Amino acid sequence: VKNPDISLVIKHLKNVSAKETISNADVIVSEIYTYLQSQKEIRNYCEELQFNSVWVGSGFLPPYNVQLNPVDNLDLSPHLSTLPRNMVKFVRIVSINCDEINVRGERLCLFVKIFIRK
Repeated sequence: VKNPDISLVIKHLKNVSAKETISNADVIVSEIYTYLQSQKEIRNYCEELQFNSVWVGSGFLPPYNVQLNPVDNLDLSPHLSTLPRNMVKFVRIVSINCDEINVRGERLCLFVKIFIRK
């Protein structure tokens, strides 16, 4: 059995993330993330993952709106949602375009998005 093309799996994730309601979303997203995370060449697809691709338990958000490595007593809401504990094992796939910083000895994934207004 041939593995599906990574672009097709990402397209499937995009379709899933566009739905208003999803039954068994944790299971579906876990299967997609598991496959993507297992692919060595996933880093070549960074640009394709820049949409509301991160499941936060109640819906999808873009990676830069999710606190991937929550630090105790550092609440960044409402600016960032927290990655649910059952999704932490997929932090490699959802953090593919992040820079790391250290806060109190913990590595945090930091996404920077700049808005320029004219």
